Amino acid sequence: MLLSRRGCGLVLGVLAIVMVGSAVTWADAATEEAQLLRLEAALERQSQRVADLQSQLIAQEEPAEQRARALREQIRAVLNESEFREQLTSPTLQAGYDRGLFLASADRNFRMKFNARMQFRWTHYSTSSRNNYLMPNQRRHDRAGFDVSRVYFTISGHAYTPDLTYALIIDASEYRAYDAGILHAWVNYRFADEFQVRAGVMRISGTRANINTATMQMVETPIVEEAYTLHRGLGVRLWGRLFSGQAVTGEYRLDIINTLTRPATRTITNDEDLYTAGHDNNPAIIFRTIWSLLGEHCQYPEEAVPYTCASCDLGHHTQPALNVGFHYAYTEDNHEDSLNIPVGYDSRLSDTTFALVGSSGLQIHQFGLDAAFKYRGFSTTAEYVLRLLDVRQASSPPLAPLFQLTGDDSTTAQQAAYVQCGYFLPIPGLERKFEVVGRVGWLHVPTGRSATAWEYAAGLNYYIHGHGLKLQTDVTRITAAPFTFSTNSLANVNDDALIWRVQLQVAF
Repeated sequence: MLLSRRGCGLVLGVLAIVMVGSAVTWADAATEEAQLLRLEAALERQSQRVADLQSQLIAQEEPAEQRARALREQIRAVLNESEFREQLTSPTLQAGYDRGLFLASADRNFRMKFNARMQFRWTHYSTSSRNNYLMPNQRRHDRAGFDVSRVYFTISGHAYTPDLTYALIIDASEYRAYDAGILHAWVNYRFADEFQVRAGVMRISGTRANINTATMQMVETPIVEEAYTLHRGLGVRLWGRLFSGQAVTGEYRLDIINTLTRPATRTITNDEDLYTAGHDNNPAIIFRTIWSLLGEHCQYPEEAVPYTCASCDLGHHTQPALNVGFHYAYTEDNHEDSLNIPVGYDSRLSDTTFALVGSSGLQIHQFGLDAAFKYRGFSTTAEYVLRLLDVRQASSPPLAPLFQLTGDDSTTAQQAAYVQCGYFLPIPGLERKFEVVGRVGWLHVPTGRSATAWEYAAGLNYYIHGHGLKLQTDVTRITAAPFTFSTNSLANVNDDALIWRVQLQVAF
């Protein structure tokens, strides 16, 4: 049956609608599949990226850990170094050893150092049977035994500024019967290297032998030192170093003190104690200068520098070193008796007979020249002292003790000198350990009756650890002792003595 034209149109329209819908459905499906494929590809790429990143992270973790361990080791190494540790931790107080035990503030404005020194000595003292000290037919046993000849404890440092320094030395030596007391106590302010001021109790700037007993080349100082040294004083010092760093350098010292050798005298006392405990109104004046004419070129400068005052050549100078010194001292003693003056007197026993009198009533001028030379382990020191005695109290009481003993009111001159040498034995491996030493000393007193004393000494030193730990021995002959002093191993004035000493010094 044939469809009508209207029916055909209807069928064709339905077929068109079905075909269009199918096409749309097929297009949508194709689009969704393409999107799905794209998503899957993107996901795969992201997964691969994640995997790559994870691989990189894993690969980087092991070197990072190694670097971290290396960094930790470096930090530990830095902290183990005290200098960096102090800088990193910023301590409020520093402590350690630097030629002495010390405490210091972090800003370095305060520092306190502690040093100690002990000299342990064995002495054998033998005197001749023909001795001017002994009466005829008298006999005396030799003497031998142990002493701690010197015991010093030192506190030094600076306060508020490195320019303000101080020192306190406590002495408990044998001659004080081991009863501790103040030896030195002073403060010093440095305006410049060329000008400084020191005030307090200090070692007087006199003879070279009186400079430093810690670095003595022999067991004890020469008899010249004890007879003409000025010991200690209470007052002020103006001093400075000149031409530092130049080929020729110098130092000067001007001391103005109450009295020589007796810093315990007082300005204000009652009238009864004035002549026993007080000083007179005449200050003593001492000037010293020393010049280094040849430079300090040492093979071992780290050990030599602290001991520039030493007589021995511990530093082994590679070039000759020479310095010379001069001192002048003046005092007019009204009643202090600050010095023991050796004089000769008529004992009718010998031409060499000494007596000791006080310096009261005397005006004293003292001059001294000294020099020291060092080169390759060899050293020599020489000193000459001239003392002029002018009697000022001879016509009216109180008479000068010197005038009372001798009856001589003229100006007299006393002289003394010594030469001392040392040489480090060139033993392989021990070049700076063993030193042979020797000394000759002379003292002449024309005051009253002429008297002369001679000193001959020889010894051997073993520097175990420089001057900090050393063993010394010497044998000394004194023809006639001009004074008596236990530290110098001299028992009596006029003793003809043979002395053997062995001494161990420990210092830090």
